[in-house]
Amino acid sequence: VCFLNYEKPVEDEYVLEGFSPQWKYYPITNGASCSTYEDQSFVAERKYTLPNDAVSLSAGTQGTGFAMSKKTRFVPLIEIYDTKKLYSGSLAWMNINSAYSADRSSNGSITACFGTNDPAFYNANGLAAVLDVMRTLLNDSLFTEAGTTQYMYVDSETQTLDMGAYVRAVKMSGITVDIDLASNGKRIAAVSFDMDSALTIKQPAKVLLNMVSVNYQLAAGKPDTVMITLKKNGQPVDRIVQEMVYWSPKPLSERRYVTIANGEYMRNGKPLRIYGVNFLPNVSGYGFDAKGDDGLYHEQWWGSASYDPDKVYKQLQRVKELGFNAVAINCYLEEAEQGKNLLHFVDMCNSLGLYVDIFLYGADGVTTSGDQAVKIIELQHLNELDNIVAYDIAWERTLGSYEGGYSNSKGRKALNEQWLNWVIKNYGSVSKAEQVWGESMPKSGEEYAGPTDAMLSGSNSSALVAAFRRFADEYLENTYGSITSYIKSADPYHLISSRAGAPSGTAMYSPGNMVFDAQGLAGVYDFYSPEFYDEGSGYDKRDFAFVNLYAQFAMPDSPVVWKEFGESVWQGSNFLSDTHVKRAAALASQVTTAKAILDSAISTHSTAVYWW
Repeated sequence: VCFLNYEKPVEDEYVLEGFSPQWKYYPITNGASCSTYEDQSFVAERKYTLPNDAVSLSAGTQGTGFAMSKKTRFVPLIEIYDTKKLYSGSLAWMNINSAYSADRSSNGSITACFGTNDPAFYNANGLAAVLDVMRTLLNDSLFTEAGTTQYMYVDSETQTLDMGAYVRAVKMSGITVDIDLASNGKRIAAVSFDMDSALTIKQPAKVLLNMVSVNYQLAAGKPDTVMITLKKNGQPVDRIVQEMVYWSPKPLSERRYVTIANGEYMRNGKPLRIYGVNFLPNVSGYGFDAKGDDGLYHEQWWGSASYDPDKVYKQLQRVKELGFNAVAINCYLEEAEQGKNLLHFVDMCNSLGLYVDIFLYGADGVTTSGDQAVKIIELQHLNELDNIVAYDIAWERTLGSYEGGYSNSKGRKALNEQWLNWVIKNYGSVSKAEQVWGESMPKSGEEYAGPTDAMLSGSNSSALVAAFRRFADEYLENTYGSITSYIKSADPYHLISSRAGAPSGTAMYSPGNMVFDAQGLAGVYDFYSPEFYDEGSGYDKRDFAFVNLYAQFAMPDSPVVWKEFGESVWQGSNFLSDTHVKRAAALASQVTTAKAILDSAISTHSTAVYWW
């Protein structure tokens, strides 16, 4: 059991989930009360004193669910809430690490932490909580996962539920697992297992990990809750409670999809203004590996291994309380194939009155054709959800530089053959084109090529460059036109666009790194989505206004949606001696920038903004 004091920071090179590295922690500054977390059985419910100083671990995935390949089970023991009873952080927590470190040194370990060294907390029942945790550690028999294989089930696709539990213990003798299924608070089925005869999965660090499972037929009754209890010699020592949701689509006649009219989003006949945020939940598993990030806990946060409905819901509550009415997320086919977590998330947003904008991986036109995006839509029933505003199908893609880079790894050189064919089609031959241009067509070795970065960035007028820009517009229209049509064949109800990258939409923004010109996408997308990052150089409303007006010129009567903008306040650590001074200045700058951009968005009649 650790008592955290970051006046002398722990070395980040030592990684033990639940304890280190330091950057996973943050100081709780808005706490008003603290209490035991209801869905745990280790710390007794008592009246606890809110400490003057507390730090929280970024909450990880809890143990709900079964066969989800979770690396660790995060157990909130005591939580802190603000004056509105919204979650602010954990005051005490436990981590049960089933498969944590690359060198296996932490596998099978259990850590427990109290995020304060304030005597007032420990003198008023806090010490009793510590003793509760010590008894739990000495007992040494705990769940790593328990529940059903999904959080949401589609009614028309579900006849059975698979469920079970993973138990870690030094010895399995005397250990049993009880599974109770309930509907509306009434038990409808129950089954028990003797873990001594259960299947042994692995033995990390001399600790057994055994599994039991059962298949339940829904014809016997449809449960909405499963409670799984671990007993040792007949006495309860652990408990996990999981809720399940069953989903059916609304009739088409009752759905109110977002549409476009007069340059605005419309819903149910009324203009819809979006104040959104790009949503990446704060999950402790992000950065699981000391040497880098684990994508499962970052962009793939809604996959089976990392999705935690309780923590995601609490963070969505904070999004709503801050005044946002939408979130923008990204999704990949691999996670969509694991279950209905995306559907569950969108449905959860709907319950809070939040709209959702979704980046569909697999339709960027550079490396993919749209097949993956269509499959995501079909697997997650996205076409049947009317609180989805739009699809984003190409994340910051550009035609890029000639050799390639972040936004187009292939580079413009990959278009050389298509460019040559376009020249011959439109001019009759290369020689005739060169006569019209008054300049020679570039070559790469013996092959004809497109203009160099220097030619695109040149200050002198060039008919060749103008011709290439026309080719680029037609290329975008053909490429993304076919992809957009393909997606709309699977889902004709939702709008489509893509985030264009910071501040772009005009061909002359960083000419050598060629962006997608709004004119090339005018007949393809339903609206235009630029970004705006202007940190350090001073915000200029004219830049913002010009991009906005150019997009409205290229796409008349279509909305302008600013998909990203923002300014970071991260100082490298939450616990250095001057962190609070630096952060205060950074926050003041962030407020100024955000207000300036929002004012500009309103004054230029933008329809939506999404903070980053």
